[in-house]
Amino acid sequence: MTSTDIDILVQQGEGATLEFKEALSPASFARELVALANTIGGKILLGVRDDGSVKGIDDTNALRARVQDVARNCDPPVKVLVEPVGRVFVVHVRESDAKPVQCGDGFFWRQGAAGTSIRRIRDEAREVHCPEPEFEVGGFVTVTFRPNPAVRAAAGEVTPQVTGKVTPQVTGEAAGEVTPQVTPQVRLLRVISGEMTGRQLRDLLDLKDNRHFRGNYLLPALHDGHVEMTIPDRPRSSRQRYRLTPAGREHLKRIDPMTAPRVE
Repeated sequence: MTSTDIDILVQQGEGATLEFKEALSPASFARELVALANTIGGKILLGVRDDGSVKGIDDTNALRARVQDVARNCDPPVKVLVEPVGRVFVVHVRESDAKPVQCGDGFFWRQGAAGTSIRRIRDEAREVHCPEPEFEVGGFVTVTFRPNPAVRAAAGEVTPQVTGKVTPQVTGEAAGEVTPQVTPQVRLLRVISGEMTGRQLRDLLDLKDNRHFRGNYLLPALHDGHVEMTIPDRPRSSRQRYRLTPAGREHLKRIDPMTAPRVE
């Protein structure tokens, strides 16, 4: 990421995938980590006040160690990638594939596509997977839970209590339910922020095999015009970066409005 990318994120403001923190307080930082990991991932900008003003924070080994310690102490551990950009310390948080994730204060998830609040899931959530992204319907928040087969195999699907106002779960055609297919390319588009290296993208996607990453994630996105190279005439350049194209942002907005980046 670059300083320009940070400026865009600060102007965009906090949202479902973006959190500002002036400093690192382990307890509140842990809540934000698990909330993002339990939803669709996102970024935490350390050194940025709630109003978007940049106070700055020193990039030190101690800060990096504290971030990693908090992430490792979540259950299960949260995968993060740290990236200092000027005076801002960016923590990229990967969506967990082992939901629900908890910290010492319990289970949390992000609330609202345009809001910054997080909701606590009560202890009943220990028996289910974390909720799917929520949708606003007539002022109510509809939350869909996937049952944990190991715990509720014989009991069928349940909707546990969460704090706040929720509607009963309705599934199927009667609810007008549409589940977008999360393809490798969609996963890639979700994690791109500004200009990023292939290695950064692989780390955020938790991919070890570069051939698999290029063949199934990167090349299809480049072919479809959803991602572009910053140095197109030198594809193998060590300075190569990748970024979303306008078509890629529009595609992500269409199928995944909660994660689509906003362009002023």
